[in-house]
Amino acid sequence: MNDKTEAKVGIRCEYGVLDGKSFKMSQQSVKHQFDLFPTLYIKYRCNDDNTLSLSVTSRINRPNYVDLNPFTTYVDAHTIQTGNPNLQPMKSYMAELGFTHKAFSISASAKRITSVMSTYTDIDEVGKMTRHTVDNVMDKSVYNLNLSYYFDCLKWLDSYVDGSVYMVSSEPLMPHCQQLLHGRPMSHSIDSHNTRTVVCLLNACLDKY
Repeated sequence: MNDKTEAKVGIRCEYGVLDGKSFKMSQQSVKHQFDLFPTLYIKYRCNDDNTLSLSVTSRINRPNYVDLNPFTTYVDAHTIQTGNPNLQPMKSYMAELGFTHKAFSISASAKRITSVMSTYTDIDEVGKMTRHTVDNVMDKSVYNLNLSYYFDCLKWLDSYVDGSVYMVSSEPLMPHCQQLLHGRPMSHSIDSHNTRTVVCLLNACLDKY
């Protein structure tokens, strides 16, 4: 754009058709899906010592064939494993804002993940059968703040210190997850209420040469 500003903008469009047929179960599942994946990157040099940056990215993680196949596999006399033809792809969208002043940098980011896929175990107390399957169990948000400082006061010693604080917020998909949680054991720990976790990390390193 100019001597101080760099920018990249892009968008990816995807259209797909998934046609699944199970001759043994006489089932057919057809899905039409259209997705947009935007990308944005902007970098602004205020001066020789200060730089601002902004990035926006998006990703998709599609289920594999085994997870989509509804065929029932008998692991043993009391355990079965099935796929889920209604499984949705997992999508993530992330925005990050950063600032750099000489050797000091700080960045803040927010990431939204929808339709998180996970394997869970459902136990039928009446039939005494254990069923393993895959489903979209929750939406998740991750917020992160990171600070770092690199200093080389001595030619023979490189040092840096960085720290980060991040929060994870999970929201079980309704009403499916609550039905699984009430009165049925599950192998995954999925809270029926919104959950939030805050973690602080601090790292330091000294390299002598």
